[in-house]
Amino acid sequence: MGLTRAIHVAGAAFMLGGVTVHLLLRPAAARAAETAQKALYDLAWRVQVVMVMVGSAVLLVTGIALWLGERFRLASGWLLLGVLLYVAVSALDGAFLSPNLRRLRLAARSGHPVAAAVAQAAAAKSPLPDIEEEPGQGVYGVLDGLEIRLGRPSYCGADELANEILSRDPEASVVAFRHGEVCHVFAVRQRLRPDAAAVIAKLQRYGTAVEVLSGDREPAVRTAAQALGIHEWRAEVTPVDKIARINDLTRHGFKVMMVGDGLNDAPALAAAHASMSPVTAAHMSQAVADAVFLGERLAPVSTAIGVSRKALRLMQQNLWLAVLYNVLAVPVAIAGLATPLIAAAAMSGSSLLVMLNALRARDQQRGTA
Repeated sequence: MGLTRAIHVAGAAFMLGGVTVHLLLRPAAARAAETAQKALYDLAWRVQVVMVMVGSAVLLVTGIALWLGERFRLASGWLLLGVLLYVAVSALDGAFLSPNLRRLRLAARSGHPVAAAVAQAAAAKSPLPDIEEEPGQGVYGVLDGLEIRLGRPSYCGADELANEILSRDPEASVVAFRHGEVCHVFAVRQRLRPDAAAVIAKLQRYGTAVEVLSGDREPAVRTAAQALGIHEWRAEVTPVDKIARINDLTRHGFKVMMVGDGLNDAPALAAAHASMSPVTAAHMSQAVADAVFLGERLAPVSTAIGVSRKALRLMQQNLWLAVLYNVLAVPVAIAGLATPLIAAAAMSGSSLLVMLNALRARDQQRGTA
C-alpha cells in the first residue's frame, strides 16, 4: 500500500495546488477582464479547475483503496485453526462399548470430535434426555438417579486411569466416562483431514500465518503441527485462552480468521475478524461463524482467502481505472473537445471495462473449485 499512500498524498497536493492557483489569480483575472490578457487568464482558470478536479478524484479513489486495504487485508493476517483434526473411531474399546451403548448416548450431545467418535462407535443417533454441555470440560446429566459425565479426565475424576493409558500411548487423545462408580477412559487416535497439508502449505504461500489452538493434549497437538509444518501451536487451551490470543493478535495489528467446530470455539469464532465453521460443527459455532462450509476437507478455507484476495486486487484495479479515466477525460471535457456522443461512449466504455475486469474473479473460483 506504500505506492497508494504516496499517490494519495500527491493527489492532495495537486488539489491544493489548484485551489492556491485559483486564489492567487482571481484578483488579477478580475482586473484583466477587459484587456488582452483575458485569454491567458482564461487558460489559467481552466488549468486550476483541472488540477482541483483531478486532484480530488485521485484523493477520493486512493482514500477508498487505502480503506479497503486496511479493512479487508489478509496478506498479513493470522489464521487460527481449532478444527484441524478429525478422529478415527477404530481405536475405541469395543469390550466396554457393547454393554454400555445406552449410557454412551450422552456423547451425541457434544460437538467435540473425540466425543463424536464415541457417539459413532456407540451408534448413538440421539442423545440422552436432559444432557448439558459445559464448555471446555464435557457433557453431564443424570441417568437412573446417578450423575453421568463424558469429557476431560479431570472432569470425570479419571486422571489416574488416563495417565496410565497415556504412558503407553502418549500421542493418543483421551476422553473419560463416568456413571456413578463406573469409570472408563477411551484412547482415540486422530488423523489429519485429507487435504490439511496441502491447504496449510497454500495458506503459507499466501503469506498468512497459521496457528493451531487446541484443547487437546500437547503430544497430540505437537505431532499434528509438526506433520503440517505449523510452527505456532498451543495445546490444552480453554475458550478464554482462545479469545485472549485473538485479542493479543488484534492489538498487534493482525486480521485474525478463526476456523473452529466445537462449542468451545464459539466465543473465539465470534471474537475473530472473520470466522468459518464446518457444517458438522456444533450449532452454536455455526450460528456465530461468518461462513459455514461442507464436507470434511479444509479446501474451502484456502478458497475463501484466495477469492477474497483476488476480489480486493480487482477492487483496487477498478479504482485505478477510475482514476485514469478522470485524469484523461476531465481535461478533454473542460477543453470542450468532447461532444456529447463521445462523452456518453466514454462513460459506457469505462463501465464496461470495470465490469470485464471484475469478471476475472470467476477465473479464481474455477481455479480453486
